Amino acid sequence: MKEIAERDQVSHQTVTRATRGWGPFPSRETVEAWVEGRQRRRSLGAIALEFDVLPATVQRFTTPHGPFPRPAQLPEGIETRESIARRAGVSDSAVRNWRHLPEPDWTTATGRPVWLSTTIDRWLETDALARCDICGARPLSLKVHMGYLHGQSARQTKRLRSSR
Repeated sequence: MKEIAERDQVSHQTVTRATRGWGPFPSRETVEAWVEGRQRRRSLGAIALEFDVLPATVQRFTTPHGPFPRPAQLPEGIETRESIARRAGVSDSAVRNWRHLPEPDWTTATGRPVWLSTTIDRWLETDALARCDICGARPLSLKVHMGYLHGQSARQTKRLRSSR
């Protein structure tokens, strides 16, 4: 729109009104790409920059498809307790109570522990946490998890495990 407006020396609103009948802007495929980006925790600014639009445009067209997780604050390949919780399928508070996380790769100036994704990958591959057979979560206490989330008693959980 902007390029056409500049070429014809008119406002972009004039071009928008004149071309409204020739298809939606943005296209359905574009909105789907924006939604996917937001679901992958990309920021509005990063998506807008890639598609050469304003962040407000991305937000306006994707909001009906939300809610979306907050954009990642750290570079890719870096893990925090919150991202570890998402990967393990448990709550943030559960991870804060874990005493068996691997040692952080470093601590930020504000005292926040940070891990490399490879460190967490290796740790999750070990049997450090039992995996729930129903939902795949890795709770600290499988018995509590089964009762709380899946409504199963310890006896039912034991029977379920022995039948496999």
